[in-house]
Amino acid sequence: LEVNDDGKYVKSSSENSKRVIGVYSDTFGHLLGGNGDGNDEKDFVPVGLAGRVNVKVVGDIEPGDLLVSSSIPGVAMKKNAFSFSGTVIGKALEFHNGDSVDRIKMLIMNR
Repeated sequence: LEVNDDGKYVKSSSENSKRVIGVYSDTFGHLLGGNGDGNDEKDFVPVGLAGRVNVKVVGDIEPGDLLVSSSIPGVAMKKNAFSFSGTVIGKALEFHNGDSVDRIKMLIMNR
């Protein structure tokens, strides 16, 4: 996810985006920051803040590779040598090969 000009959280859609704020989590244990009115899951975007999360990836990835946003909306890729500071979202914990989009586990990297 990244923050757009209106302050909304949207799927990142550019490589090495400096606007990334985290990873959308569909497997969260607790939803923090809600107001407790029963609409929190509908009104707030669940963003993984720490630990391991599932993340969509593309390309050849090995455990330990740093991940950044790709040009495919909502999908990460391996960080290349030309990435800017502040673009890393996490560290891969599993292998991925090829151009298909699949999910792997990632460790969130807090900066």
